[in-house]
Amino acid sequence: PRIWSLGPNPSGGAVTFALAPTVSGRLEVFDTLGRRVWAQHVAKGEVARWDGTENGRAVPGGIYQARLVTEAGTQQAQLIRLP
Repeated sequence: PRIWSLGPNPSGGAVTFALAPTVSGRLEVFDTLGRRVWAQHVAKGEVARWDGTENGRAVPGGIYQARLVTEAGTQQAQLIRLP
């Protein structure tokens, strides 16, 4: 079962990640080269927001992998960034 959601997807701006009320973990976003461009620890039921930047600079449009790592395991989702 899915324990998190993200949106909007595709997005040309910020993306919101929402975790289920019983889940906490680390959210990460990776580019096509496998470089982590964003990461944040998220508490149970918390909402996190990635503004589409890496070190203050907008990342280019393309396909990214969003990953949620919890004690129970890892889930991934494709995230499309519009130019």
